[in-house]
Amino acid sequence: QSLVDKVAIVAESIDFPPIELSFDSVLSFSGPLAVHPLVLRAGRDAGIARDFHSTLGAAMRNAGIGAGAQAGGAHRQAESPRPYRPTLNAAAEPELPR
Repeated sequence: QSLVDKVAIVAESIDFPPIELSFDSVLSFSGPLAVHPLVLRAGRDAGIARDFHSTLGAAMRNAGIGAGAQAGGAHRQAESPRPYRPTLNAAAEPELPR
């Protein structure tokens, strides 16, 4: 199966209500790459986003996509007392030389 086929399987397998999130801080990553993404970050624990993250991750592993897929889904997000803070990352493609 192609990646597109696997992604379609994942999309069809998830039944989740719409999520409303508020992002209240902005940051970026530094490093050797010329592209530094804009990152919007939620300021408080968003349980519904954590639930969606878990549901999406399980569906991706079941379809053979992502970390842990080749190991039978053994990779899971560790339980942590820290709140889950959803992020939205956006980066532009660097301009290609002409």
